[in-house]
Amino acid sequence: MDKKTALLTLLENSFWIDDPTKLKVIDQIDTLTEEQIDELGKFLVAERDYMIEHEDEVLAKSQKILEIISQAVVDNQTTDQVQ
Repeated sequence: MDKKTALLTLLENSFWIDDPTKLKVIDQIDTLTEEQIDELGKFLVAERDYMIEHEDEVLAKSQKILEIISQAVVDNQTTDQVQ
């Protein structure tokens, strides 16, 4: 796999880079220098490694956040129905 393909794969799976930024990078990938590709690749590999190493913790915290959001939605719907 060449570096650009690897970068695109890592970019697609990134949690820290938002979708509009991902699209900008994808649009400009052919204009990036080898050094820019290497640096972005190193960052994305570090992100991937962190997520793998801390997977259980990240999943538990994500689940907790989703529960809080779900409860807030339920509470908001209940409040709307009372009004």
